[in-house]
Amino acid sequence: MSLFLFPGVSWTRTPWAVIKRRDVQERSTQVKDQVMFNKLLLAALAFACLELGKPSAVADQRSEIEGEWTIVALSDGGRKKDPQGATMVFAGDDVTLKRGAHQEKMKFSVDSSKSPPWIDYIETEKKRTSPGIYELKGDDLRICVNGNVEKIKDRPARFASEYRAAHDTLFVLRRVGAANVASSQPPLSLRDAVRAGDAPQVALALQNGADPNVRNQYPTPIVGSRLQEPILCVAAKQGNVEIVRLLLKHQAATEDHSHEGLTPIGVAARYGHREVVRLLCEHKVDVQASPSGRTALSEAFLRGDFETAKLLVAQGALTANPKHTHNIASVWSSTVQRTNVPAVRFLLAHGVDVNQRSAGLTPTSKRNPGGDTALTWTRYEISVVQKRCDHLIGQINGANPNKESLQSSLEYEQKGLAVLKAQEQVLLDAGAKE
Repeated sequence: MSLFLFPGVSWTRTPWAVIKRRDVQERSTQVKDQVMFNKLLLAALAFACLELGKPSAVADQRSEIEGEWTIVALSDGGRKKDPQGATMVFAGDDVTLKRGAHQEKMKFSVDSSKSPPWIDYIETEKKRTSPGIYELKGDDLRICVNGNVEKIKDRPARFASEYRAAHDTLFVLRRVGAANVASSQPPLSLRDAVRAGDAPQVALALQNGADPNVRNQYPTPIVGSRLQEPILCVAAKQGNVEIVRLLLKHQAATEDHSHEGLTPIGVAARYGHREVVRLLCEHKVDVQASPSGRTALSEAFLRGDFETAKLLVAQGALTANPKHTHNIASVWSSTVQRTNVPAVRFLLAHGVDVNQRSAGLTPTSKRNPGGDTALTWTRYEISVVQKRCDHLIGQINGANPNKESLQSSLEYEQKGLAVLKAQEQVLLDAGAKE
């Protein structure tokens, strides 16, 4: 088809030599462009290799974060929470959250090239990554983490904990052992410092005249109602020996009680903090003081902590005291009633009268105002439990369709019966009489 068929289009024949020359020029240009691209690619690869050989900024920042940090303030969903002496320990790519005996371990990663720097908490078992940001200033560290990653995947953009916000968990941390003089964080009140487990801040608050007997408060489901306890009980519950020592040095009351009805030494025994018990014993506190009838010794027995029990006995927990005339009998009766056989042995080995009568050991059906001995109470309980076992055996042997459930109940009762009989034998070996 001729191009002349298109009106208005002029056509001039181009010589073949010209076409050939243009084709060569175009090919030459393409070759030059390809050579330049290859040179740029090689340069980029060389630069990348050099950068890979250098220590990364991320690794450097991670090394600065490494160590143990105390959580001095915590906000979740816009509400302040009690850190209860919790700490974070960063080691390698592991981070461990510690609060008392509880520990939670996970992985973490940082990227300090971002602004603000990124930090991710990685829970490998749950296959969940919580994105966050952090700010490191010397011995102070702030971390804001997305606490609602199941619903919203975004990373926090600022350090804030807002009500019903997705990025709702804000940690303020201080390196363990760091001085507080140069801290960029404002000083804490004594109550907040004790709850945060921050001993330097506690010392600072006490030096500035804070009341060592200030009370901590806990909200309750009842509107306007709060439980209260002295901050010495808070420190004892945490097992923070250094803070307990500071409070004792500033004359904190040792017989004031917690909302659980326990004195500080009773709280320490209840939560298994033997070193706090030891410190309070060295301070000559009254180990028998008990507004609720629950002594430090009875709390140690509940945990099966006989080393702590020995500390308390050495301090006079089983010595007659005119201030607490019923305490030894109370410890004895409660121990027998719980059929805590090792604790019964412990008390008998430390001189408790096996034949003493206690109103606490009187079965309600017998109504003996003078009280019973431990052997009388134990034999009465054996007879009661034996009757329940016989009744269950009769039902199992009958036409009852719930045999499996009845068999489980029987096994439970038989275990209790075996413990009662073991206690009876211990009492008989110690010369018990009815």
